[in-house]
Amino acid sequence: MNDVVVDKILRVIKKNKNKNVYDDGELTYTYGELDVFSDIIWQYIDSQKGNSNYIAAIGNNDFYSLCVLTACIKSGYIFVPIDSKNSDERIQNIIDDIKPKVIIRGSKCKEVGNSILFEDIINRNCISNTLTRKKNKYMYVIYTSGTTGIPKGVPISYSNIISFTSWFFHEKFNIYENERILLQASFSFDLSVMSWLTVLWLGKTLVAIPTEITTNYKKLRHWFNTVKFDLFISTPSFAYLVYISTNFNSYNYPWIKKFIFCGEEFNIKFAQKLITNFKNSKIFNTYGPTECTVAIIGTQITESLLKMDKLPIGEKRENIELIVGAENELQIVGDMVFDGYLNRKEETAKSFIEINAKKAYKTGDKVRILDNGYIFFDGRNDNQIKKNGYRIELEEVECIIKKIPEILNVVVLPIKNKANKIVGLSAFIVLEKQVSIDSSELLSKMQDILPLYMIPNKIHIIDEIPLTNNKKINRKLLELMN
Repeated sequence: MNDVVVDKILRVIKKNKNKNVYDDGELTYTYGELDVFSDIIWQYIDSQKGNSNYIAAIGNNDFYSLCVLTACIKSGYIFVPIDSKNSDERIQNIIDDIKPKVIIRGSKCKEVGNSILFEDIINRNCISNTLTRKKNKYMYVIYTSGTTGIPKGVPISYSNIISFTSWFFHEKFNIYENERILLQASFSFDLSVMSWLTVLWLGKTLVAIPTEITTNYKKLRHWFNTVKFDLFISTPSFAYLVYISTNFNSYNYPWIKKFIFCGEEFNIKFAQKLITNFKNSKIFNTYGPTECTVAIIGTQITESLLKMDKLPIGEKRENIELIVGAENELQIVGDMVFDGYLNRKEETAKSFIEINAKKAYKTGDKVRILDNGYIFFDGRNDNQIKKNGYRIELEEVECIIKKIPEILNVVVLPIKNKANKIVGLSAFIVLEKQVSIDSSELLSKMQDILPLYMIPNKIHIIDEIPLTNNKKINRKLLELMN
């Protein structure tokens, strides 16, 4: 399987040597430059001592990370992206876990161990004619949060990638028609795979928004007004950030023809705004755990779906088995499922169950599958709390509160006392634009629609929901505000 993937990507690189492969609004690079730079990195990797199969790249969504990724694809080494914004401890935990042969970082990244700057490698400008490719089962490793506080490595194989491409590139998304693909996520976030794999597989251009811009409304607005792309791939939270930072509609951004969202729940109110503002653009919602290669299901969001209480995360499809097990937990069987966590036998054993002699991945996500094939996310098995003996699903409280017309978005968290007992709920609320309403009025509206034991004890009206580096909701930061 690895030869199929590598040969395909190498043919695309050679065929498009004069075409731009990367554009961040200031710098552009061609496929030809990517080809040369990745060969130089390959040469450097081969020249270093050690038997490790892993290559660590510390960065974000920059061009040098793409070069390291391509060098790993060519050479057969396993690409391990690490977000430079991670804490020193988290970075070191990953390094200790993989024991990489080489650690490569960008000029803006802090020095880690025996890492080397990307620029220092490129300046060597030495390519050997005797480069040999290794044979490895895995293409990359993405690290996710672990319950113990130590990140878990998710190795994705070339076989997993083949399965993903056979669905993502040949289904309803019609990716072939798009040319310039947004890269919002860091390479360390598996959502990025949707963007960079599309580019390298189909010969498109990766349009990367610099991470430092995403926290500055003025710079974000300027970037979106000057840089064009036709396929918007991101988390829903990032798209909402763009929405409140710009006059986000098809009149001002006619080049955006398609949206694909993944990584978290897609707010139905925001979906309505996007459909209204981009009437001729297609909008898709997708779902999939990192352990199952980015995304496994998806659906196009239409006016008819907006009549539901919440949006589906996808539809049933062929070549993957979706099983609703105990407590409505989604269990997945198919070629997109990973083999198990790196160096974590116990956690791997907990994550799989055998069903009809097949290995099924236990997602921890609760779902409903309707007769018409639509699949709905109903929260996490591990996000259930008890307050005064009442069992409460935080997602359920959020879903009900979102029905209040003045509210655009909400995150509900438990309030704990010094004994770590849950004594109440906090609601962090983002209001609709140009809405003026205070906490007491909101509380009155909540009392009308929520059971007594679900009514938040505290209401925080905030300008926006804080996001993590991967543009997901930063619940830890909200907890500090509690």
